Order: sequence, then C-alpha cells, then structure tokens
Amino acid sequence: MLPSLTLHPLFSDHAVLPRDREIPIFGRSVPGQAVKVALGPRVASVRADALGQWEVRLEPLPAGGPHTLTVSTPSKQLFRRNILIGDIWIAAGQSNMEWPLSDSAGADDAIEAARYPRVRLFTVPHRGSLVPEAECGGQWSECSPKVAAGFSAVAFHFARVVQGSIECPVGIIQATWGGTGIASWIPGDVLKGRVEFSPVSAPIGRVRELIEPPPPIVHVDTGNAGEGKGWALESLTDAKLPELVVPGAWQAQGLSFNGAVWLRRWVDVPLSWASHRLRLELGAVDDFDRTYFNGAAIGGIGAENPDAWRTPRRYVVPEGLVRPGANLIAVRVFDRGGNGGIIGPAGAMRLYPDGRPHEAIPLAGRWKYVVERQIPIAAPSLADGRMPEPDYPSGLFNGMIAPLTRLPARGVIWYQGESDVGRAGLYRSLFAELIRSWRGQWRIAELPFLFVQLANHLPRRDEPADDPWAELREAQAQALREPATGMAVAADVGDADDIHPRDKKTVGERLALGALAVAYRRSMPYSGPLYAGHAVEGAGIRVRFAHVDGGLRTRGGAIVQGFAIAGADRKFRWADARIEQASIVVSHPAIAQPVAVRYAWEANPMLSLENGLGLPASPFRTDTWDVTVSAR
Repeated sequence: MLPSLTLHPLFSDHAVLPRDREIPIFGRSVPGQAVKVALGPRVASVRADALGQWEVRLEPLPAGGPHTLTVSTPSKQLFRRNILIGDIWIAAGQSNMEWPLSDSAGADDAIEAARYPRVRLFTVPHRGSLVPEAECGGQWSECSPKVAAGFSAVAFHFARVVQGSIECPVGIIQATWGGTGIASWIPGDVLKGRVEFSPVSAPIGRVRELIEPPPPIVHVDTGNAGEGKGWALESLTDAKLPELVVPGAWQAQGLSFNGAVWLRRWVDVPLSWASHRLRLELGAVDDFDRTYFNGAAIGGIGAENPDAWRTPRRYVVPEGLVRPGANLIAVRVFDRGGNGGIIGPAGAMRLYPDGRPHEAIPLAGRWKYVVERQIPIAAPSLADGRMPEPDYPSGLFNGMIAPLTRLPARGVIWYQGESDVGRAGLYRSLFAELIRSWRGQWRIAELPFLFVQLANHLPRRDEPADDPWAELREAQAQALREPATGMAVAADVGDADDIHPRDKKTVGERLALGALAVAYRRSMPYSGPLYAGHAVEGAGIRVRFAHVDGGLRTRGGAIVQGFAIAGADRKFRWADARIEQASIVVSHPAIAQPVAVRYAWEANPMLSLENGLGLPASPFRTDTWDVTVSAR
C-alpha cells in the first residue's frame, strides 16, 4: 500500500513553531508526489523523495497567531489549526523533571490557574531505541488545568514565568524518564568515541553484535530463601547492611543483576497508632514481592499477575502486629528481567492508620538491603529497534530527543543526576558532552542550556565528610564553564526523606530567571552566589563570590552556617564564618594554618548563605583533593 500524506507529530493542532527564522515542515507521502504547504502568508512546495519523505522550509514569521497550517497533495489535504509562532523549549531529564504538577506542592491552586492559551505543552512518550529515530509520538495541547495537571511541574512553572515575561507564545516539549542515567541521553557516537566513557558505553558494542534477536529472557523465582535465614525478622542486625535509595531500580544504583533482593526499613510508629490496623502502601514493585511487617507476611504479588511490575502494592497491617516505637518493614523483591526494585513513585509510599491517611509516614528514602540471588543480566534484544530498558546508553537520546532536533529550539532545561550519584568523576565529562552534542544536533552553537543542581536529600551529617551527592553537585556546577548555561540551585528546597521534593515551583521559577538572562539577554540577576576564588589570610581563608547582587546575607538573618575548614591534615571541621561585603572569612580556633574550605558539602546541607535577592549560594569546595566515594 502506498503511504498516505502524513505530518510529523510535532505539527499537530495547537503547535508552537519557531519565530523569526525559517520554519521547517516535514512528513511523508507517496514517493515523487508533489506536496504544497501553507502557513499564514507563507507558501512552499516540494516533491517527496524516493522514500516518501519530504520537507519544506518556510520563510520566517514573527511571533503571533493563531494560524492554520495546510498541507496538500493532489489526492489529500491536511489541516492543523490554532498554530502559534513563538519559542520552543525542551524539558528533559529524569523523575524530578517528570514529576507532575498534580503531585507537587500547591497543586490545587496552580492547576486551577493553569489557563494559559499562549503556552502549549507536548509530552514525548517513553521510548528507547538502538538507532536515532525520525519520529516520536505525542501531540500539542493548549495549557489548561486538565492538561497541566499531568505535565512536568518544573516545566509548567518555567513556561508560565517565561511566557508572561517575554509576552510571546511558548511551547515546551517534555522528554523525560524517571530513574535514568545521563549516558542514556547522549548520542551513541559521542559515547563510543571516548575511551573514558567505556564504563557506560560498552553495551552499545555488545548489542550490535546480535544478528537474530533472542526471545525475551524471563527468569523464574526458584523460592524464597531469605525468609528461612531470618531476613524478615527484627533480630537481623541492620547496622552494617548497605543501602539503596527507594523508590528506584537497583540496577541504576550499581547492582547489575536480576534476581532477588530484600529491602528493610524501620519506622517509628506513634503511640496513638498502637493496636490500630494500618495501611501499608509501596507503589509499584518490579516485578514480584513478598512483604512483611515485624516479621509476619502481610501480602505479595507474583507471577499470577502479568502486570505485577506496575501494580501498586497496598497491604493491611493487622492491629496485632503494630506496636509503638520501632517497627520493621521488609520486602523481598524478585526481578525476573530488566530493572528491579520498589519503583514507587515516592508519593505512593506511605504507612498510616486505617481511615487516617492525613497522618501518613512517608517511606521513600534509604532502605537497607540484602542480596538473596543474583542472575546475570542478558544482552538486550534488538527486537524492533526499541530498547527494553531505559538506561541503555544513548537509547533515550535515540528514541526521545533525536526526533525533536529538526525543529529549532530556543533552549533546554535539564533536571537529572540522582541516578549518577556515586560517579561524579565520569559525570563531569558526560554532562559537558551532552550539552555540546545536543547543540550539535540542533545545529545551534550556543543553544541556551539551563539545569538544576541536585536538591538536598537524606539525613544531615553531624560532622563534615566526603559525600557523593556533594561531588555530583560539583560536577554539575562545572558545566557552567560551557557558554550560554545557567544553573538553578535546589539544595534548599529538597526533602531529607524523599528523593522527589514537592516544591517544583521554586525550581521552575529559578530556571526561568536563568532563561531570561541567558537566552533572552535580560540584564537582571539570575543566580545565587557562586564561588569565585579564595586566599589564605593568616589563620583564616577569605572566599570571594560572583553573583552577589544586593550583597551577601544569611537566610533569616541567622549566623553563617555550613562552612568547614581544614589544615594540611585534610581533616575538616565546622568553621566560624563571617560576611565581609562580597566575601566570607572562614576560620577555626584549632586550625592555625588553614588550607581549604568547603561549603554545604553534604547530601542534605544547611544553605544559610544567599544574595540580596534571596537566591542561595551553590555548594562548593576550594580543594581539589581526590576522594573515593565516586570511584564508580
């Protein structure tokens, strides 16, 4: 059958197309067939090539609309209505960019007010691919309460502020997938071309050696060995057990196998809950589970449910198992293929008395784990070109970003990094290459790129120490060396207990400030203080900052906190710090010859320092000492 006239999904009703530059319109038709395209006063014609592909480039139009896009052949005519001419932004990354407006703080008011007809929203469906794809699914929609509720909260607040500031239509394309590492978002030729990227690029070479795709490998659970070993019981000592961030796939956290893993978490139950029936909710578990409360099995889903991997777990805890104080939740997870673990989302993980969900205790965070059975991960199948797992290197670039690069973008907003905590050394290079390669793909040398530095998470430390979250933030901040970039600090709006903090409005608005300054060249403050140098002065160290608009100050007028100082022994101690104009003087009475200073150098730092606009200072260190926490 001859192909019919079609348009790329980027040209649906309600689309935003780029202003003040050539407008590419492309699709498919019968090979050799004449295609005529009209948009407002612009008209162009072309013939489809031997594969049926066609593209025209219309002369530039100023911001405005709405227009009707008409595409016709001798046998068919297509109309796309309510088209605006404006700026297109790409919102990409993992779960904190994907997090919907409906689950964020202040959702009810934001959704009710989300009537912005000159803001248009497009969501790229999840898809991984072995090769760069030309098309993706999805369609444009006007920003309305119904559509905005399920859209990225960060991207929504970003678009709302930018559109209101530039008074020009804004289209934002969400291309996100939770729990994914940065390597999956980078073009394959970039990864394969660098030997230092081999830890993340090796699967590309292996999979292309496959000629005939094998059938999917589904592993069989051979039995629950951990229960007999007492891994559901309180008597097991947790102190020396390693930890995983939950929700999240264990493969994204360094455990490269399928099989069975036990996850354990102690929860402090209030006295008022004692002798009450509780509700335990875990969200989805990939694939099967057996769940215990204080050593007693309370539920589980196995192979009898073909959708087990995405079925939310909701279990009843009998009142006889509940006691005030410490209670143990243990979950045996069996992963029969692909990724495995408690995958949430975080907001669905909670424990509460029956009928009183407003008292819920959140369960997302760090859980102890024990490995019961390891099954090697088989090489992925070629199948129809799609990748079975989102973390395959370059797979998400191929399936979700490559189809967008033919339509000129005004810029990118990026929120990702949680899945790469623990390998900051590699992330430094990968992140810079992602920015450069995307600019190359869009053929815009300084495509504005705004990104979010990781939010604060996990319990606060008592003493200064090396920390993989701090290292990852440092790796992110180093991307500011690339031109036309900006960073939104978020280490003051996170959640110690939840890797998905709910304050997305602040993050989106900080990204918007960066866009107005970097992309739209507004002369305005847009960043919190950034480390700009230091000098040893006697028994103290003076630290200088850039972006001190309105001067340095502390939040709420409190004392300066979060600084640590070390001498030649490299042992950091919490320091005394005072503000002197645009600098901070740091010292400690026991360190006569200081060598290095660190600020907010932990997973969940105290961000006390800000500029006169209330934008927080980014964590930093003055030393370049090697650390071991990000050796992976």
